[in-house]
Amino acid sequence: MADLRDGGRAEFTHGLAAAYLGFTVAFGHDMVRWADVRFAHRYAGGPPPDRRKRYGRERARYEWHAWGKGMIGWAVACGLLLAGVVVIGDLGRGAALLEWAGRLTFAMVVWLVFWPLACTVFPTRAPMDTRPPLDAREPHHDRAPQSTGEQN
Repeated sequence: MADLRDGGRAEFTHGLAAAYLGFTVAFGHDMVRWADVRFAHRYAGGPPPDRRKRYGRERARYEWHAWGKGMIGWAVACGLLLAGVVVIGDLGRGAALLEWAGRLTFAMVVWLVFWPLACTVFPTRAPMDTRPPLDAREPHHDRAPQSTGEQN
């Protein structure tokens, strides 16, 4: 930022740094926890990592939660980018920072459409081999009772 304040021109790397900081704030703790669990499992005899939610409402809930964290990263990054433009004091020299805000916004919209919204509107179903057998599922009360084959 010192070079920008002293008359420098914002470049691609300044925007990348803001995006990196924003998304590190949002996802940093989860990434460290993810790595710790896998390291402990592989090298220290820890329990296996939990599987990601892949199907139905659980998957949609997971995707909305992840996207919400992404929005936190977007907000922090865009705040830093706009602060950079203010520090520069010239839109011409800060154009690269505003372009980064547009890139991040586009990425968040794509993420919204193809993951949380898609998983909510078109939920995935578990494969047939992972579903419980029909006789283990809850009985359907709208079906007629089955006869035992005996006649009175």
